[in-house]
Amino acid sequence: MSAGVIYLFVSPSGRAYAGWHGCDHAAIPRRGTGPLPGKKRYTGSGKLWENVARKHGPNLRWIILRRFPEGTPRATTDAAEQRAIRLARRLWADRCANIMSGGQGFTSAEAQALSKAAWADPEYAARMRASRQESQKRPEVKAKISSASKAAWADPDKRDTMLSALRRVNSDPAYTAARDARMAALGADATVRAKARPALEAAWADPATKAKMSASAKARARRQGSEAHSAMLAPGMARIWADPAFRDRREAGIREYLKERWADPDKRERQAAAMRRSWQRKRAAKALSPFRLAPVIAHPGLTLWIHRPDLPLGLTGLLHNKG
Repeated sequence: MSAGVIYLFVSPSGRAYAGWHGCDHAAIPRRGTGPLPGKKRYTGSGKLWENVARKHGPNLRWIILRRFPEGTPRATTDAAEQRAIRLARRLWADRCANIMSGGQGFTSAEAQALSKAAWADPEYAARMRASRQESQKRPEVKAKISSASKAAWADPDKRDTMLSALRRVNSDPAYTAARDARMAALGADATVRAKARPALEAAWADPATKAKMSASAKARARRQGSEAHSAMLAPGMARIWADPAFRDRREAGIREYLKERWADPDKRERQAAAMRRSWQRKRAAKALSPFRLAPVIAHPGLTLWIHRPDLPLGLTGLLHNKG
């Protein structure tokens, strides 16, 4: 086996990680900071520890616990790595970022099984969700996620890959059925609705957020109003609405939403005012439809209409100003 070292990294936040790194260790000192010296600029492995190392970078501290020359048996280095990880776990307890016990490593299937087992622990899952929610509320994290997402969707290759993955997942009947069931359960949960409503109302109360969401909704409406988009959605929508259970559930949700909305006096008055304005526009358009004429000349700053002597002056002027 190639030469290498058993190392121990410690972050300023109090996390620790021990392991084996194959390298020419002659020029590596006993202690240091940042990555290990060498071409690879090694700072440890594993998703959890890589996130810690990326955050703290040059402020990481490390120590070399043992060095191994070229030709050392793999069993010897594995045993040394396992002892180092046991030591790190004893000293740092749950702040140790080593997931496995060291040695030969593990396959992706083993890693997935280990992750599922960890998330099956309610305490671990609650702690991870709370940590994720807290971090995603920070402005710098939001900006970083937004920048990375925009860059990924702006890259044609990455966009095609992501769209292909979405199409593949959404074409799986088992996945879509499970997703619809989860969404239906959330929609039927009064606690979830009560928690989401204040957040949405607070977002819409912010003028900047309201303008951004309004612009996004208008752009989405224009896109969804296109014939190509309608043709793409038609088969899927027909299949979904052909399901009596989905249709009944959807209609019940709409009825409940409308009842709640009309129960609020302010919202009821706003909705009624919007409906009256819509009716007035429709009645005016219907009354004027027999008199509408195309302009003789339509040019920016100049629009000429045929004069209609049979119309009252006010209505004639309204038609003239229509251009």
